[in-house]
Formats: sequence, structure tokens, C-alpha cells
Amino acid sequence: MVTWNLSHILVQPLDKVKRDLFFNVEKIESFKPLKASLSPSAFQSLVLRLEKTYGSMSRLAAFSQLQLSINTADPIYNAFAKQIEQLSAEIANRLLFVDVWWKRLPKKQALRLLSSLKKDRYYWESLRRFAPHTLSEPEEKIITIKDVTGANSLANLYDVITNKFSFPIRIDGKSKTVTQEELLTLVRSPVSQVRKMAYTALLTRYQEHRAELSELYRSLVLDWNNEGRLRQYSSPLSIRNLRNDIPDDAVDALLSACQKNAGLFKQYFKKKMKICGITRPSRFDVYAPFTASSTKYSFNQAKELVLDTFADFSPRMHAHAQMLFEQQHVHSDIVRGKRSGAFCYSATPDLVPYVLLNFTGTAYDVSTLAHETGHAVHSLLAQHHSVFTFHAPLPLAETASIFSEMLLTHKLLKGADARTKRSLLLRELDHIYASVGRQAFFVLFERKAHDLISNGATSDDLDAAWMEGLREQFAHAVSISPLFKNEWLYIPHIFHTPFYCYAYAFGNLLVLALYRLYQQEGERAVSKIEKILSYGGSKKPGEILEEVGIDISSLEFWQSGFDVIKELIDEL
Repeated sequence: MVTWNLSHILVQPLDKVKRDLFFNVEKIESFKPLKASLSPSAFQSLVLRLEKTYGSMSRLAAFSQLQLSINTADPIYNAFAKQIEQLSAEIANRLLFVDVWWKRLPKKQALRLLSSLKKDRYYWESLRRFAPHTLSEPEEKIITIKDVTGANSLANLYDVITNKFSFPIRIDGKSKTVTQEELLTLVRSPVSQVRKMAYTALLTRYQEHRAELSELYRSLVLDWNNEGRLRQYSSPLSIRNLRNDIPDDAVDALLSACQKNAGLFKQYFKKKMKICGITRPSRFDVYAPFTASSTKYSFNQAKELVLDTFADFSPRMHAHAQMLFEQQHVHSDIVRGKRSGAFCYSATPDLVPYVLLNFTGTAYDVSTLAHETGHAVHSLLAQHHSVFTFHAPLPLAETASIFSEMLLTHKLLKGADARTKRSLLLRELDHIYASVGRQAFFVLFERKAHDLISNGATSDDLDAAWMEGLREQFAHAVSISPLFKNEWLYIPHIFHTPFYCYAYAFGNLLVLALYRLYQQEGERAVSKIEKILSYGGSKKPGEILEEVGIDISSLEFWQSGFDVIKELIDEL
């Protein structure tokens, strides 16, 4: 049994945590009314109180969400999570006056107070980015309250519905019922009929709930767009870009490069199908493995392999990775009702992150463990920052995780025979497609879907837009069954975090550039990469990357990532 120990999150009784929380909130409220003439020392005191308050709220939220992730249908866990969400909204509203005052403060006075901060300067500078999009204090309070029972509840309802799904299948003449995680391991089966059966079971179940899931999506999109219009954003995507502190033109360049290079992945899939001996390739075969390997890993074997990978690269990162397992902050067991997929939850700088997996023992699961451990290491490298700035901005949030996966793959490539190398390269390129091409097309679909829904689109219109994207990715390489028309319904990111997924493409192409740097410079590159990660979210993503000569608004930079992908295809 590999389960986690949540006792490190709340080291004091819940009642005391809440009392201390409200004590700090009252101390902050004592600063009212805030004036432009506030002294630097008073501002520092205010910032310190805010750090303590948000740190406490982050721990409460972590405790409630991690409990809930193990059993999303548990009524007690759901009620507690809703209670904490309501508490968070109440406190956010009580402290909203600080945000509104800060965003409206004259520039000269803001610079005077910023100069007094030893840390967190970027966080406070970033808040002022949102000044043109901030409403009045009463309006902001209404939106905060509305989100608890509005968009947040709709996203949670998506989880409640989909995490209860079970899937009847028949393998080796035996019928059984499996979870979504267990089912998704079968899309990588060496047997074509098993792959087809797995996708059919998955997409049929989502098709059965198409009416309610598509209605949830329409409501979430309209909420996102209506609020965006109230705040006078130029587009639905620009809302995410501003939150990420990434210029619109940088994201446009990234998505343009991904769309332009769709043919590269088509070329790859044609080669892959030939290598794998698949004579009539279809979308069911995209993740077909090269070898019918039955290799299974125990969790301990996977853990040691991942830790050895970190040890080979950086003693510092290895030490951080070890803490995750020493403190029992990993939950890998498969339990009915458990949240699907995998994640790393970083609550506060002084708390070792928590990792959730649904571990079935495949090589893919070992890569997932490396990925999520990379997230944890990233947070721990930035633990010298405050609760405001230790989280990496979304575009850089996948850097350490994907880099860890790449280190693992190249560790396995060393000394492998030609057949094993071919298998590893196929797996690596499958992963790159899934994390670059596929994720970028999620965002391209979202961009289209948000526009369609704002103009009264039906579910059929959304299905058609999704199929158009699939044809752009796969036409003439693999055939696409009409069954895939509602595949978009099972992409949780587009329900929970609109336009999130370009971060994966950003992170993967960035990692290809950083790995090339590591190949060229060796030990010198290790310190550069650690430095990038140690910034957390204390600086603009573009400025952090400028330190290693990367211009994120350059189409040529993104194209250089695809040039490395082409080299991998040529090597294959």
C-alpha cells in the first residue's frame, strides 16, 4: 500500500488554525482605510500578515482537496471541501480592499512602497497588470461569491459525474469492470483489438453523458467569456495569457509553430505504423507500442529508477526528490472513486508537495512518476520564496517535470540495443506528440469553441470543430473513426482551466532547448537549469528565460524545438 500522510498539512487542531486565520484577517482589516501615504514599514507589516493568511488558507485548501481526491464521491469530504471553498471566498472578499487599493494606487506611490520590499516585488508588480481589468470592490465581491456556486461548482460537478464512471470490458474471454485509469492503460496495448475496445468503451461512456457534459462546458465557457467582456479583455485566450504574464504574440507564435508543424507528426505516425507493422492504421493505433513488452514495475522499482535518474543529473535535485518519499507524500494505489490521472500539489513553500498517481506498473507509469516528482523538485528548489511567488508561472510549470521525463528516457537509452532504442524513441516521440501537438490542438479547439459557443453553437458544432482538428493532425497518416467526435468531453483541463494546455507545448519545446544546452555544456548547464527552476514565480517567465538566451516571442525559437523533434524522427 502506497498512500500518503496528510498529518504534515495541519499540525495544529482545525479550530486553532481557523482562529489564527481570522485573527490575521482582523489585523489586516485594521489597516482600513488604506491611503496612498501608507509608510513602507506599515506596508511590510501588511504584506507579512497577508502571507500568513494565504499560507493558512493554502494549507486548509490542500487538506480538503487531497482528502477529496482519494474519494471524490464521499459526502463528508465533499461537504468539507465546499466549507473550505466558502471560507476562502469569505476571506477573499474581506481582504479584497487591499487588491483594489493597490491596483488604483498612483504609480509614484506604488514604486515608493515596492522599493521597500526585499521579496515578493514581482507579485505586487503583477497585481497592477490587472488594474485595467479590475471592477469596483462591490462587483469583485459579487464575482467571488458567484464563483463558489457557479463556475467552481460546475467544474466540480464534471468531476463528480466522470469520476464515478466505470467501464465494462472483455479481455481474454473474461468480462470485468475497470476504472478510467485502468482503461486508459489499454490504449497502449500491443493488441489492436484491445486498443479499439478500450477507446470504444471510453468514448461510448462519455457519449452516453454527452448532453449534461456539453451543457456544463457551454455554461463554463459562457461564464469565462461574460466575465472577460465585463473586464474588457481583448479575447478569451488573452485572459489566460495575462495570468501567465506571457504576451499574446508569444502564445500566437507558439500555436502558429505547432499548427505549421502538424505535418511533422503526420510524417512520424506514417513511419511508426510501418515500423509497428500496422497495415491499416487508425486513430485507435496512435499509442500502439513497438514491442509487446510485458515488463511490469513495482512501485519501489519505479521509485528507485526515478531517484537514480535525479542522482545522475544533480545531487541537489536528488535530495529534494527523496524528501517526497521519505515523508510519505505519494498516493499511488488505485481506489474506486479516486481522482483520475496524476498531479503534484504544492500548497506552501515550507510543505513538501504531495503527489497523486494511479500506478498500474507500466513503463508509462514510471514516466508519470518522474514527471510528477519533477514538479515537486521544482517547488522545493523555489521554497526560499513566499507563498505568493514560489509557484512557477504556468508556462514554466512543466519545465522540471518534462525535463525529468527526458532524463529518464535518455538514461534508459544508454547501453540499450538497437531494438530497445527504437522502442524508447517511439515512446519518446509518442510523448512529445501527446504533450506538444495534441495539447496545442486542445487550445486551438478551445479558441474555436469559445467563439462558437458565444454565437449559439450546438454540441454538433463542437463535435465538428473537434473532428476538423483531428483531421488537421492525422489526415493521410491514420484514419479517424466518427467515434472520436466527442473525445473533447473527456479532456478535464478545458472544463477546469480554460486554455491551460498550451503550457504543455510551451514546456516541452522549452525542455528540448534546455536538454540541447545540457548536451552541449554538461555541468555548466545543470546550474543554469537549477537557477531557472529556483526562480519559481518571482520573475516574469520571459525574463527568466532571457538568462539562457531564449526569446519566447520568436517564431524561430519555437521552430528550433521542432527541429530537435525532426532529428529524433530521423534518428528513429
